[in-house]
Amino acid sequence: MKIFCLLFVGLYLKLAQADPKDGYTCETNGWDGHQWCLCKPGERVASIHSEHSNHNEDRQWTLTCGVIQPEFIVENENSWYEETSPNGWDGELWWQGTPENKFLVGMTSEHDNHHEDRQFRFFTVYSDNWYVTDCIWHTAVNHLDGVLDWTLGADEVFAGLHSIHHNSQEDRIWDLQVCKLRKKCTEITSIEYETVASDVSSEEVFAGHGQFDNTNGASDNSLTVSISQTAGQSLTESYSYSQSSGYENEISMSVTAGYKIGFPMIDEFSLEVTVGASSTWNFEETWTRSSSKTYSEENGRTMTFTSNCKAGCLCQMDVIVTTASGVVPYTMKSQSVDGKYTCEEKGELKVDYSFDGRAVENDQCT
Repeated sequence: MKIFCLLFVGLYLKLAQADPKDGYTCETNGWDGHQWCLCKPGERVASIHSEHSNHNEDRQWTLTCGVIQPEFIVENENSWYEETSPNGWDGELWWQGTPENKFLVGMTSEHDNHHEDRQFRFFTVYSDNWYVTDCIWHTAVNHLDGVLDWTLGADEVFAGLHSIHHNSQEDRIWDLQVCKLRKKCTEITSIEYETVASDVSSEEVFAGHGQFDNTNGASDNSLTVSISQTAGQSLTESYSYSQSSGYENEISMSVTAGYKIGFPMIDEFSLEVTVGASSTWNFEETWTRSSSKTYSEENGRTMTFTSNCKAGCLCQMDVIVTTASGVVPYTMKSQSVDGKYTCEEKGELKVDYSFDGRAVENDQCT
């Protein structure tokens, strides 16, 4: 029974240490006590501060977290980070995350009074969409029994940690590796369209109607018809890129300097699709996944039409706007700001065009 109880207690303590019971917290540990820091999904360790006590022969650790910008998306918060194996007592500690683009999101440690040392386990994360670069090792960032204090820049992460224990001072000298954290593909270099495989359709929309009875008139008059606001809203022009395979780019990205991004245009009469510089959509500096424009005078559309109504005529006018919709397959290529990584996205572009309206007169004269 006694052996069973000891085994049960040992198992309980082991589970208690392994279980992330502290949650997303980063409180300073007590002397000789349990230490824990785990950042929230989408954050990284932003600073490390530690002070040594000669009386306790231990260190207090204070870590803080910072939000990763742009947003670091975590798809599964139940298993979004990994945990390293602990170092040996009084032994060399080594963690290197750069080969796999891993960086620090937390740390836990336990103190042992016999060895007067701590065993550390690091919480690390990586993403297929991010990488670490411009890495620098900062060696001996603390003196034995001295303060360790390091705060990262907004785009930096800890991607490597190393320390050696000294039995005489019962303390560790630490080396920190600091890297820049960047998204792999943030700049578009080209978009190629399969215009031959495009699916295009068109229709005529009645956007306005008016009539003027001048049958008893002694002189000519005028008939004016305007496209209503309601009709204008139904004629909104838009486009949307929908990814189907490969890398999925952001909703908005910069265009690499010196590159020109064309856009499919639909001919109003032949419905032929050609690619070139669009007067409606401009991708000179920034590309966005979707956008729309209202059919209005502010966007260059004629909204009012006037015709001459002769004396003795019942004049009628219809305003007709031709619209066209197209689905165009595309291949989009992008790269990281330093050109180290390239990505490819495939999908379909859906585009809706509304062309300039035209007036159709139907006058009945006596």
